[in-house]
Amino acid sequence: MQRNARLRPLHTTRAPHATRALRVVEAGLCLLLLAGCSSMRLVTGGSNAKWLENGSLALSRPLPAKGSPAISQVAVASNVPAPTANSGAAQIIISRRDNTLTAVLPGSSPLVFRAEGAASLPQGSFSVTMKEESPLWYAPKEYFTSRALEVPDEGSRTRFRRAALGNRAMYLDNQAPIHSGPVWLKEIGGLRVKQGEMNQIYSMVGVGTRVEVR
Repeated sequence: MQRNARLRPLHTTRAPHATRALRVVEAGLCLLLLAGCSSMRLVTGGSNAKWLENGSLALSRPLPAKGSPAISQVAVASNVPAPTANSGAAQIIISRRDNTLTAVLPGSSPLVFRAEGAASLPQGSFSVTMKEESPLWYAPKEYFTSRALEVPDEGSRTRFRRAALGNRAMYLDNQAPIHSGPVWLKEIGGLRVKQGEMNQIYSMVGVGTRVEVR
């Protein structure tokens, strides 16, 4: 072997079919790149695009002005319900004939509750003047005399009964209570509903809510 022999470069010859396959792949890659650029232009229309040094693309879009159509379009696209206009204040309707209390709330279906003592209420328009938790009921003289009980003095602590009205009560203009006491009594009067329903009604209406007794 001769030490001074020079190394000759190794020449390879590609098969014709391999060359054609490589060209097809290169052409396909070019088409994909072109398609990607076109779609990028469609997606980023109206935005500012800038290629960064690391090869990533930074996009920026100015915030839409207040009241612009873009804001409403976003709400529609995300299925967010538009706020409904206030169709009126909450209202309670008490039916003396049906012995029911109906809570009418803006934007909601009326809720009907069975009740007791509706016939004891006078017809007319009232309003909720007070809401009370753990209410005390002051037993009148008739409560004791009708049961042949000794009548306590006026203002006596024995006249105050905490459980008679349940755990929550609302009062109308004439002080007739809407309550959830264990039983409806003539001496208590007002309107009695179930405890769970009273909690629901109590949370839905506030002081000043209109009450119609029909």
